[in-house]
Amino acid sequence: MVPLLPENLAMARGKAGEHVTLAFVGQLTLFPRYRCLTRSKRSPCSAMEKRRAGTRKRCLVGCFQPLKSTARSSLKAMTYSSYWRYNTCCSLACITRTSYTQERIGVGLIPFIYAQDVYGPLGRSMSDRTVMPLRQLERKLFSAWCRWLCYPARSPADESRNKSNFMSVVHEVEDALATTTGPYFLDSFSIADVVFTPYVERMSASLFYYKGYTLRDPKANPRLSTWFDAMETRDTYKGTMSDMHTHVHDLPPQMGGCYENGEQEQQRCKALVNQGPWTKLPDVSYPSPPEAKEEALFRVLKHKDTLLSVNSVKDTPMVDEALRCALTTMISGELCTPPQGADVPLRYIRDRISVPRDMPLWSARHLRAALEATSLSQPLPSA
Repeated sequence: MVPLLPENLAMARGKAGEHVTLAFVGQLTLFPRYRCLTRSKRSPCSAMEKRRAGTRKRCLVGCFQPLKSTARSSLKAMTYSSYWRYNTCCSLACITRTSYTQERIGVGLIPFIYAQDVYGPLGRSMSDRTVMPLRQLERKLFSAWCRWLCYPARSPADESRNKSNFMSVVHEVEDALATTTGPYFLDSFSIADVVFTPYVERMSASLFYYKGYTLRDPKANPRLSTWFDAMETRDTYKGTMSDMHTHVHDLPPQMGGCYENGEQEQQRCKALVNQGPWTKLPDVSYPSPPEAKEEALFRVLKHKDTLLSVNSVKDTPMVDEALRCALTTMISGELCTPPQGADVPLRYIRDRISVPRDMPLWSARHLRAALEATSLSQPLPSA
């Protein structure tokens, strides 16, 4: 196989928090998965639906990105030297120079991989004896999460058992984090933290929204909460992290369904994610960057024509004026009264902001708050 050399790599440069795109050329090709602006609440235009439709869909940022499907009817995440990679572990092993045969990781069977040097291991390799137990623990946590989230409970006792099972695995994760001197799964940031990051972030969002459970709770799960805080000190993570609103509306078509428990606390959490105030959500610990509002303004102005053309309300002049009022409210902090009927098109945009695809987390928070306040013709809530 031909290794992916630095001269074969093309990457758009930018600081953390910017809308940075990453593209590989040569032997390695990544296929990003987008959530479309054109979806409706009842029929999310997810990556899965794109695959089924076999067509190109228009995204908020104005890009037309076809997604590749595989012979086993799953989305192809990455191609390396003519081999398809279907999941995160395969991709990580590929780009961190791992060579191994089939391994059983928890309930999953990782396919055969042989990859040349691309970046080298991040601290330790995926097959390192200290990393393998953590990979198994991540799969165990994933399984407990799916059992609680993705299957309707047949009774309150069934719901309680699923919750208890998940919490018991979370305690195992807490114990694993307690074995190190720092906040990470090993003595320093490593590939083990990268393995946990994608789904733990989704667990925190989905369980808050659908179950009223706060995973990132400093009292109940202090070490896991500290791990989240430590990850947010890393610019690479802050530039790619998503938010609760994006995750909870993207997950149902990806997971085959997510089920609410209907409890009072769950309904309160759901309303908080959908309608705000988003500053009260437990999905980020660092304060808003000073340029966050300007970044949101820049992203909207750059794609204004797309936002107006795909909006569910086809009165373009009215939508344009309403959007201008929302942006004025966001930047000035003072209410700019919108035209009559502006609530529908503004909330249509509010519900389709995707983080980090469209803008960073804090920029999305400020924009959603301005869209909602303008829809209600009320001043922005205090931080």
